[in-house]
Amino acid sequence: MPFLGAGGNLENITAAELFLGTMGADNQPRYGYEFTSRPAALSFYYKYQGVGSQKFSVDIKVMSGNIVIGEQFLEEGSNSEYERKTIEIVYHEQYAALKATHLSIVFSSGLNSLDQMDMPSSGLSGNARKEFTGNKLYVDDIKLEY
Repeated sequence: MPFLGAGGNLENITAAELFLGTMGADNQPRYGYEFTSRPAALSFYYKYQGVGSQKFSVDIKVMSGNIVIGEQFLEEGSNSEYERKTIEIVYHEQYAALKATHLSIVFSSGLNSLDQMDMPSSGLSGNARKEFTGNKLYVDDIKLEY
């Protein structure tokens, strides 16, 4: 979430992410973890309140080492009620003989765009952290389908 740092400058503009993986010592995400099956799809329920024309995204990759053997990417806009979504994973024929070794799933709440944020209605003084609200993505009941 973006905030005003010392001196009143906006810092750390980024979309929120929900992902499989870890955070490295350098505070950068390490996407994915060991996984040895080939799911056919990813399903989940979502509700999304985007600011302006923002969309959320879901990126799923099935890997064999560093080779992407199956993947799918989805972008969706705002909706006010929970909706079920199923994303079919497309496997690349040339890698049919390769075994799956890793799975990466990343939900992202939107683009990194300063002009599409709700600014705080009341400021804080001094060096207090000032938060800005942007897109709101809610996900539930995430399942791999076989």
